[in-house]
Amino acid sequence: MTIDEQKRTMRSQMRAQCKALQGGAREAFSAAACERLAALPAFIGASCILAYKAMPHECDPQRLVEIAWEMGKKIAFPVCAEDYSLRLWIPKTRDAFLKGKYGIWEPDPSRAAQIEADALDLIVVPGVAFDASCRRLGQGAGYYDRLLQTVGAVKIGVAFPLQIVASVPVRAHDVALDVVVTADTVFSR
Repeated sequence: MTIDEQKRTMRSQMRAQCKALQGGAREAFSAAACERLAALPAFIGASCILAYKAMPHECDPQRLVEIAWEMGKKIAFPVCAEDYSLRLWIPKTRDAFLKGKYGIWEPDPSRAAQIEADALDLIVVPGVAFDASCRRLGQGAGYYDRLLQTVGAVKIGVAFPLQIVASVPVRAHDVALDVVVTADTVFSR
């Protein structure tokens, strides 16, 4: 099987497993992962963080976003651009979001301030699967890999425990993370 076939198969299996999680389990795993991440020095020391609005099958960083807001940190969110890059926006209010490309909640540019990637101290990265070496399998379009190749910010994946696999198939352009956090484990490179 080629790497692309391995990735497609793993995405299909992981998405099905994540969708099978009951809502209460998803919420509990997400909140616990966020609490664990919020205790890390990289989070405590960060002043500007990129987070994301989770799709229904993803580990949801919303609790981490709330903690960051309570601590006075700047929180940016990505907007998927036509060229498969991410534009980064800090919403002016907590409700300044619209459904964007792929049905993902994104900041409304008319109610947000755009920032450059070099302003980020920490990036909270979604994914379909992760391994103990902090490799990540994304959704497949490469948006995050393009961003992660260009920044010096700490890169942290948040995941449900079932998203940790023995080995994620990778290509040369796939960017490994610095840390992966679940409800019960922290992996780091």
